[in-house]
Amino acid sequence: YLIAHRLLAASLVALGEREAAREAVHALLALAPGDTVASVAAKSALRGEARKRYLAGLSEAGLPD
Repeated sequence: YLIAHRLLAASLVALGEREAAREAVHALLALAPGDTVASVAAKSALRGEARKRYLAGLSEAGLPD
C-alpha cells in the first residue's frame, strides 16, 4: 500500500515531524525506488489546494522531484 506511505510522509511534514517524514519516505523508496514527486502527481486524484499541500509535503519529506 504505497499510498499509505505517501500519505504518512506528507502528513508528518504537515505536523512538523520532518525527521519522521524523511524516514517514511525512506521506507517508501525501499518499496518503490522509482517513486518521484512527478510520478505521484501523475497518478494522484487530488486536486486544488489539497494536491498542492500533498505534493509539497512529499517533496519536503525528501521524495525526489
